[in-house]
Amino acid sequence: MTEQTVAPEKTLGATLLPMEEFVAAIYDVGKNFYHDKHPLHRRMYQGKLSKEEIQGWVANRFYYQTQIPIKDGLILSKSNDKEVRREWIHRITDHDGDKDNRGGIEMWLDLAEAVGLDRQETADLKLLLPDAKTAVDSYAEFVMDHPLFECVAVSLTELFASRIHKSRIDSWPEHYPWVDKQGYTYFRDRLTRSPPDAAWGLEFVKEAATTPDLQRRAREAVLYKCNLLWDLATAIEEGFSPERKAWKPKLSKKARLRFDEIEQVDFVLLPEKGLKLTENSAEIVKRCDGEHTRSEIIAGLQEALSQEDPREVKISAMIFIDEFEQKGILE
Repeated sequence: MTEQTVAPEKTLGATLLPMEEFVAAIYDVGKNFYHDKHPLHRRMYQGKLSKEEIQGWVANRFYYQTQIPIKDGLILSKSNDKEVRREWIHRITDHDGDKDNRGGIEMWLDLAEAVGLDRQETADLKLLLPDAKTAVDSYAEFVMDHPLFECVAVSLTELFASRIHKSRIDSWPEHYPWVDKQGYTYFRDRLTRSPPDAAWGLEFVKEAATTPDLQRRAREAVLYKCNLLWDLATAIEEGFSPERKAWKPKLSKKARLRFDEIEQVDFVLLPEKGLKLTENSAEIVKRCDGEHTRSEIIAGLQEALSQEDPREVKISAMIFIDEFEQKGILE
Protein backbone atom coordinates (compact mmCIF):
# COMPACT_ATOMS: atom_id res chain seq x y z
CA MET A 1 0.00 0.00 0.00
CA THR A 2 1.15 3.53 -0.77
CA GLU A 3 0.45 6.29 1.72
CA GLN A 4 -0.75 9.57 0.24
CA THR A 5 -0.02 12.59 2.41
CA VAL A 6 -0.55 16.30 2.59
CA ALA A 7 2.62 18.13 3.63
CA PRO A 8 2.52 18.69 7.39
CA GLU A 9 2.85 22.05 9.02
CA LYS A 10 6.29 22.74 10.48
CA THR A 11 6.26 25.17 13.40
CA LEU A 12 9.11 27.31 14.66
CA GLY A 13 9.28 29.58 17.64
CA ALA A 14 9.32 27.39 20.74
CA THR A 15 13.09 27.01 20.99
CA LEU A 16 16.06 28.35 19.08
CA LEU A 17 16.97 25.83 16.41
CA PRO A 18 20.57 24.98 15.59
CA MET A 19 21.52 26.90 12.45
CA GLU A 20 21.55 23.78 10.29
CA GLU A 21 17.98 22.93 11.32
CA PHE A 22 16.81 26.51 10.83
CA VAL A 23 18.21 26.61 7.29
CA ALA A 24 16.66 23.21 6.60
CA ALA A 25 13.28 24.59 7.72
CA ILE A 26 13.62 27.44 5.20
CA TYR A 27 14.48 25.01 2.42
CA ASP A 28 11.55 22.79 3.43
CA VAL A 29 9.20 25.69 2.67
CA GLY A 30 10.58 25.80 -0.86
CA LYS A 31 10.44 22.03 -1.19
CA ASN A 32 6.81 21.82 -0.11
CA PHE A 33 5.24 25.13 -1.14
CA TYR A 34 7.19 26.82 -3.97
CA HIS A 35 5.04 27.60 -6.99
CA ASP A 36 6.87 25.26 -9.37
CA LYS A 37 4.39 22.67 -8.03
CA HIS A 38 1.37 24.77 -9.01
CA PRO A 39 -0.87 22.99 -11.55
CA LEU A 40 -0.38 25.86 -14.02
CA HIS A 41 3.38 25.44 -13.96
CA ARG A 42 3.26 21.66 -14.08
CA ARG A 43 1.05 21.80 -17.16
CA MET A 44 3.37 24.45 -18.62
CA TYR A 45 6.41 22.17 -18.37
CA GLN A 46 4.43 19.23 -19.76
CA GLY A 47 3.51 21.23 -22.87
CA LYS A 48 -0.20 21.29 -22.01
CA LEU A 49 -0.81 25.05 -22.09
CA SER A 50 -2.41 26.73 -25.08
CA LYS A 51 -0.84 29.72 -26.78
CA GLU A 52 -3.42 31.96 -25.11
CA GLU A 53 -2.51 30.54 -21.69
CA ILE A 54 1.20 31.10 -22.28
CA GLN A 55 0.50 34.65 -23.41
CA GLY A 56 -1.75 35.24 -20.39
CA TRP A 57 0.96 34.05 -18.05
CA VAL A 58 3.60 36.26 -19.66
CA ALA A 59 1.35 39.34 -19.68
CA ASN A 60 0.28 38.98 -16.05
CA ARG A 61 3.66 37.96 -14.72
CA PHE A 62 5.02 41.15 -16.32
CA TYR A 63 3.21 43.18 -13.66
CA TYR A 64 5.11 41.22 -11.01
CA GLN A 65 8.38 42.13 -12.76
CA THR A 66 7.50 45.83 -12.67
CA GLN A 67 6.92 45.72 -8.92
CA ILE A 68 10.25 44.07 -8.01
CA PRO A 69 12.36 47.28 -8.20
CA ILE A 70 9.63 49.15 -6.32
CA LYS A 71 9.76 46.53 -3.58
CA ASP A 72 13.55 46.70 -3.54
CA GLY A 73 13.48 50.49 -3.27
CA LEU A 74 11.28 50.19 -0.20
CA ILE A 75 13.70 47.69 1.31
CA LEU A 76 16.60 50.10 0.74
CA SER A 77 14.76 52.80 2.64
CA LYS A 78 14.56 50.55 5.72
CA SER A 79 18.30 50.08 6.20
CA ASN A 80 20.61 52.38 8.14
CA ASP A 81 23.59 50.25 7.13
CA LYS A 82 25.37 51.53 4.03
CA GLU A 83 26.93 48.11 3.41
CA VAL A 84 23.46 46.56 3.22
CA ARG A 85 22.29 49.33 0.89
CA ARG A 86 25.35 48.86 -1.33
CA GLU A 87 24.59 45.17 -1.56
CA TRP A 88 20.89 45.59 -2.22
CA ILE A 89 20.87 48.48 -4.67
CA HIS A 90 22.01 46.42 -7.67
CA ARG A 91 18.76 44.48 -7.46
CA ILE A 92 16.96 47.59 -8.69
CA THR A 93 19.22 48.07 -11.69
CA ASP A 94 19.05 44.34 -12.39
CA HIS A 95 15.41 44.94 -13.29
CA ASP A 96 15.27 48.60 -14.29
CA GLY A 97 18.54 48.44 -16.19
CA ASP A 98 21.44 50.89 -16.54
CA LYS A 99 24.05 51.79 -19.16
CA ASP A 100 25.56 48.29 -19.00
CA ASN A 101 22.39 46.22 -18.54
CA ARG A 102 19.05 46.41 -20.34
CA GLY A 103 17.35 45.11 -17.23
CA GLY A 104 14.89 42.35 -16.46
CA ILE A 105 11.81 44.41 -17.30
CA GLU A 106 12.99 44.98 -20.87
CA MET A 107 14.01 41.32 -21.14
CA TRP A 108 10.51 40.32 -20.06
CA LEU A 109 9.04 42.54 -22.75
CA ASP A 110 11.29 40.65 -25.19
CA LEU A 111 9.57 37.51 -23.91
CA ALA A 112 6.18 39.12 -24.51
CA GLU A 113 7.08 39.75 -28.15
CA ALA A 114 8.53 36.25 -28.44
CA VAL A 115 5.16 34.69 -27.48
CA GLY A 116 3.25 36.93 -29.88
CA LEU A 117 2.11 39.75 -27.61
CA ASP A 118 2.28 43.41 -28.48
CA ARG A 119 5.17 44.94 -26.54
CA GLN A 120 3.42 48.23 -25.75
CA GLU A 121 0.11 46.60 -24.82
CA THR A 122 1.98 44.34 -22.42
CA ALA A 123 3.81 47.33 -20.92
CA ASP A 124 0.45 49.09 -20.57
CA LEU A 125 -0.95 46.07 -18.66
CA LYS A 126 -3.82 45.56 -21.10
CA LEU A 127 -4.19 41.87 -20.15
CA LEU A 128 -3.68 42.27 -16.40
CA LEU A 129 -6.29 40.36 -14.40
CA PRO A 130 -7.72 41.96 -11.23
CA ASP A 131 -6.90 38.94 -9.05
CA ALA A 132 -3.35 38.85 -10.39
CA LYS A 133 -2.92 42.54 -9.60
CA THR A 134 -4.23 42.01 -6.09
CA ALA A 135 -1.77 39.20 -5.45
CA VAL A 136 1.20 41.19 -6.73
CA ASP A 137 0.24 44.43 -4.95
CA SER A 138 0.35 42.62 -1.64
CA TYR A 139 4.13 42.23 -2.04
CA ALA A 140 4.91 45.93 -1.76
CA GLU A 141 2.34 46.19 1.02
CA PHE A 142 4.16 43.47 2.94
CA VAL A 143 7.47 45.30 2.59
CA MET A 144 5.94 48.59 3.71
CA ASP A 145 4.46 46.97 6.81
CA HIS A 146 7.37 44.77 7.96
CA PRO A 147 10.88 45.43 9.29
CA LEU A 148 14.04 44.95 7.26
CA PHE A 149 14.73 41.46 8.59
CA GLU A 150 11.44 40.07 7.29
CA CYS A 151 11.77 42.02 4.03
CA VAL A 152 15.08 40.29 3.35
CA ALA A 153 13.64 36.94 4.43
CA VAL A 154 10.70 37.28 2.05
CA SER A 155 13.16 37.44 -0.85
CA LEU A 156 14.64 34.05 0.06
CA THR A 157 12.38 32.40 -2.49
CA GLU A 158 15.31 33.21 -4.79
CA LEU A 159 16.91 30.13 -3.24
CA PHE A 160 14.44 28.08 -5.27
CA ALA A 161 14.11 30.28 -8.37
CA SER A 162 16.90 28.80 -10.49
CA ARG A 163 15.13 25.47 -10.83
CA ILE A 164 11.97 27.08 -12.17
CA HIS A 165 13.90 29.18 -14.72
CA LYS A 166 15.83 26.07 -15.77
CA SER A 167 12.56 24.18 -16.24
CA ARG A 168 11.37 26.84 -18.67
CA ILE A 169 14.63 26.81 -20.61
CA ASP A 170 14.54 23.00 -20.82
CA SER A 171 10.86 22.47 -21.65
CA TRP A 172 9.71 25.41 -23.76
CA PRO A 173 11.78 24.78 -26.92
CA GLU A 174 10.34 21.27 -27.14
CA HIS A 175 6.74 22.03 -26.23
CA TYR A 176 6.33 25.58 -27.55
CA PRO A 177 8.59 25.79 -30.65
CA TRP A 178 6.63 28.81 -31.85
CA VAL A 179 8.22 30.94 -29.10
CA ASP A 180 11.09 33.02 -30.51
CA LYS A 181 14.45 32.21 -28.90
CA GLN A 182 14.93 35.83 -27.80
CA GLY A 183 12.30 35.11 -25.18
CA TYR A 184 14.65 32.98 -23.10
CA THR A 185 17.07 35.82 -22.29
CA TYR A 186 15.39 36.70 -18.99
CA PHE A 187 15.39 33.09 -17.77
CA ARG A 188 19.07 32.64 -18.62
CA ASP A 189 19.98 35.95 -17.02
CA ARG A 190 18.35 34.99 -13.72
CA LEU A 191 20.30 31.71 -13.58
CA THR A 192 23.42 33.74 -12.85
CA ARG A 193 21.92 36.66 -10.93
CA SER A 194 19.61 34.86 -8.49
CA PRO A 195 22.06 32.48 -6.72
CA PRO A 196 24.47 35.13 -5.32
CA ASP A 197 21.56 37.33 -4.26
CA ALA A 198 19.92 34.39 -2.52
CA ALA A 199 23.17 33.40 -0.81
CA TRP A 200 23.68 36.93 0.54
CA GLY A 201 20.09 37.11 1.77
CA LEU A 202 20.37 33.76 3.51
CA GLU A 203 23.56 34.81 5.33
CA PHE A 204 21.87 38.06 6.42
CA VAL A 205 18.88 36.17 7.79
CA LYS A 206 21.03 33.52 9.49
CA GLU A 207 23.08 36.17 11.26
CA ALA A 208 20.04 38.17 12.35
CA ALA A 209 17.77 35.26 13.40
CA THR A 210 19.07 35.14 16.97
CA THR A 211 15.81 34.24 18.73
CA PRO A 212 13.14 31.56 18.24
CA ASP A 213 10.65 34.27 17.28
CA LEU A 214 12.93 35.69 14.59
CA GLN A 215 13.46 32.20 13.16
CA ARG A 216 9.70 31.74 13.07
CA ARG A 217 9.18 35.13 11.40
CA ALA A 218 11.77 34.29 8.75
CA ARG A 219 9.96 31.09 7.84
CA GLU A 220 6.63 32.93 7.88
CA ALA A 221 8.00 35.49 5.43
CA VAL A 222 9.14 32.80 2.98
CA LEU A 223 5.78 31.03 3.29
CA TYR A 224 4.00 34.32 2.70
CA LYS A 225 5.95 34.82 -0.55
CA CYS A 226 5.24 31.27 -1.72
CA ASN A 227 1.54 31.85 -1.05
CA LEU A 228 1.63 35.10 -3.04
CA LEU A 229 3.18 33.30 -6.00
CA TRP A 230 0.54 30.56 -5.77
CA ASP A 231 -2.25 33.14 -5.71
CA LEU A 232 -0.75 34.80 -8.78
CA ALA A 233 -0.51 31.48 -10.64
CA THR A 234 -4.07 30.56 -9.66
CA ALA A 235 -5.39 33.93 -10.87
CA ILE A 236 -3.69 33.39 -14.24
CA GLU A 237 -4.79 29.76 -14.52
CA GLU A 238 -8.43 30.51 -13.76
CA GLY A 239 -8.45 33.74 -15.78
CA PHE A 240 -7.21 32.14 -19.00
CA SER A 241 -8.52 28.59 -18.41
CA PRO A 242 -12.05 29.16 -17.08
CA GLU A 243 -12.76 25.44 -17.25
CA ARG A 244 -10.16 24.96 -14.51
CA LYS A 245 -12.01 27.39 -12.26
CA ALA A 246 -15.33 25.62 -12.92
CA TRP A 247 -13.89 22.09 -12.55
CA LYS A 248 -15.59 19.98 -9.88
CA PRO A 249 -13.24 17.09 -9.09
CA LYS A 250 -14.59 13.62 -8.43
CA LEU A 251 -13.17 10.12 -8.19
CA SER A 252 -12.78 8.42 -11.56
CA LYS A 253 -14.73 5.27 -12.33
CA LYS A 254 -11.68 3.12 -11.57
CA ALA A 255 -11.31 4.47 -8.02
CA ARG A 256 -13.29 3.87 -4.84
CA LEU A 257 -12.95 5.34 -1.37
CA ARG A 258 -13.13 2.74 1.40
CA PHE A 259 -12.61 2.86 5.16
CA ASP A 260 -10.65 -0.05 6.60
CA GLU A 261 -12.17 -1.08 9.93
CA ILE A 262 -9.08 -3.00 11.00
CA GLU A 263 -6.48 -0.28 10.32
CA GLN A 264 -9.00 2.51 10.97
CA VAL A 265 -7.84 4.46 7.92
CA ASP A 266 -9.27 5.42 4.54
CA PHE A 267 -8.01 3.88 1.30
CA VAL A 268 -8.48 4.76 -2.34
CA LEU A 269 -8.90 1.39 -4.04
CA LEU A 270 -7.62 1.06 -7.60
CA PRO A 271 -7.55 -2.01 -9.87
CA GLU A 272 -3.83 -2.50 -9.36
CA LYS A 273 -3.30 -1.23 -5.79
CA GLY A 274 -4.68 0.53 -2.76
CA LEU A 275 -3.55 3.95 -1.57
CA LYS A 276 -3.59 4.55 2.17
CA LEU A 277 -4.68 8.09 2.98
CA THR A 278 -3.65 10.27 5.88
CA GLU A 279 -6.46 11.96 7.77
CA ASN A 280 -5.97 15.24 5.88
CA SER A 281 -5.74 13.51 2.51
CA ALA A 282 -8.94 11.60 3.22
CA GLU A 283 -10.67 14.88 4.00
CA ILE A 284 -9.71 16.13 0.54
CA VAL A 285 -10.88 13.00 -1.28
CA LYS A 286 -14.23 13.01 0.55
CA ARG A 287 -14.82 16.54 -0.70
CA CYS A 288 -14.06 15.56 -4.31
CA ASP A 289 -17.66 14.58 -4.95
CA GLY A 290 -18.31 16.28 -8.28
CA GLU A 291 -20.44 18.89 -6.54
CA HIS A 292 -17.78 21.35 -5.43
CA THR A 293 -15.12 23.35 -7.27
CA ARG A 294 -11.48 23.18 -6.23
CA SER A 295 -11.74 26.51 -4.41
CA GLU A 296 -14.84 25.31 -2.54
CA ILE A 297 -13.08 22.09 -1.56
CA ILE A 298 -10.12 24.04 -0.22
CA ALA A 299 -12.31 26.51 1.69
CA GLY A 300 -14.11 23.62 3.37
CA LEU A 301 -10.83 21.94 4.18
CA GLN A 302 -9.39 25.11 5.69
CA GLU A 303 -12.45 25.40 7.91
CA ALA A 304 -12.18 21.76 9.00
CA LEU A 305 -8.44 22.13 9.67
CA SER A 306 -8.69 25.54 11.31
CA GLN A 307 -5.85 24.71 13.71
CA GLU A 308 -3.41 24.51 10.76
CA ASP A 309 -1.97 27.31 8.65
CA PRO A 310 -4.57 28.00 5.93
CA ARG A 311 -1.85 28.76 3.37
CA GLU A 312 -0.19 25.41 3.91
CA VAL A 313 -3.55 23.65 3.80
CA LYS A 314 -4.43 25.37 0.51
CA ILE A 315 -1.15 24.71 -1.26
CA SER A 316 -0.85 21.12 -0.02
CA ALA A 317 -4.44 20.39 -1.07
CA MET A 318 -3.92 21.86 -4.54
CA ILE A 319 -0.79 19.76 -5.01
CA PHE A 320 -2.64 16.64 -3.84
CA ILE A 321 -5.63 17.26 -6.12
CA ASP A 322 -3.35 17.93 -9.08
CA GLU A 323 -1.34 14.74 -8.48
CA PHE A 324 -4.49 12.64 -8.25
CA GLU A 325 -5.82 14.26 -11.42
CA GLN A 326 -2.58 13.53 -13.26
CA LYS A 327 -2.72 9.90 -12.11
CA GLY A 328 -6.30 9.60 -13.39
CA ILE A 329 -7.71 9.05 -9.91
CA LEU A 330 -9.69 12.29 -10.11
CA GLU A 331 -11.57 13.55 -13.13
